[in-house]
Amino acid sequence: MEQTWRWFGPDDKVSLADIRQAGANGIVTALRHSPSGVPRTAADIEARQLQITTESDGALRWSVVEGLPVSEEIERHGADIAADTGTQRTSLVALAAAELRVICCHFMPVLDRTRSDLRAAQALGGRAMWFDRIRLALFGLHIPRRSVASGDCGTGEDDAALPDAVESPSVGETFCTGLPGERPDKDRAAIARRFGPGVRFVHLGNMTRDSDMEPYTFSEDAHLVGQTDKVSAFAALLEDEAIRRTDGRADAEIPMRPRHGQALSSDLTAGAPPGYPAAGLRRGWAELCGVIAEHMARPQSHAA
Repeated sequence: MEQTWRWFGPDDKVSLADIRQAGANGIVTALRHSPSGVPRTAADIEARQLQITTESDGALRWSVVEGLPVSEEIERHGADIAADTGTQRTSLVALAAAELRVICCHFMPVLDRTRSDLRAAQALGGRAMWFDRIRLALFGLHIPRRSVASGDCGTGEDDAALPDAVESPSVGETFCTGLPGERPDKDRAAIARRFGPGVRFVHLGNMTRDSDMEPYTFSEDAHLVGQTDKVSAFAALLEDEAIRRTDGRADAEIPMRPRHGQALSSDLTAGAPPGYPAAGLRRGWAELCGVIAEHMARPQSHAA
């Protein structure tokens, strides 16, 4: 897998030099200074690519665009859908012209995907993001002023239906190992085996639920400690990579990044974005590299 790191741009407390030292060879970033609804320009894209290459002495490249937000007008088929779709298309064309082939589109507004507590205290002294579905439902009642407080989340069956919705080589899945922590019925290893050929990008995180009773609450856990069987899911994706190489696919190497690490040690005062602390992600990175090394040392069964 291509080892990438999410970088939030020039204002990120984790520098490109830090990321290079961690062992990454790809950067996951976006042009966040561009207002929503404004097309990404060739000049801005080229400037960001040049910055990444120059500040890392050529060791890093812009590998994945994360993300390109999908407006609510498009999601809801609102009155401005034609204009917003045109903007989205213009941005995609500009990114593709710059040889950026993996573009992660965000369909969720920030309020729907954030956590209830961005720096919840952990047993060993670190900090991590924590999510309480009841708090989210109360937020929905009092801030957007919904008439009904909803705490529903997708099931494993919902996940299984998504990749079949659009059949196109240009459409793939961002596969997240940690996200199913909200539900015990989501088997990410099984989903990885079933839909591996359509995966274009991988988020590797883990979660631990406070209980198995609905409504689920959970916190971001250490990468190999939480309740998701990440090793099995990761192994399934590595097997799929091997098949891609045999088949000669251009996307045989899937970009992956650690996500939502716990804030540890120097992270506690560094001021990095929640979920993306340098020391916590380095710990996760080292664990994931160990998983890759162990898997690659095994005889590859697909070749039999």
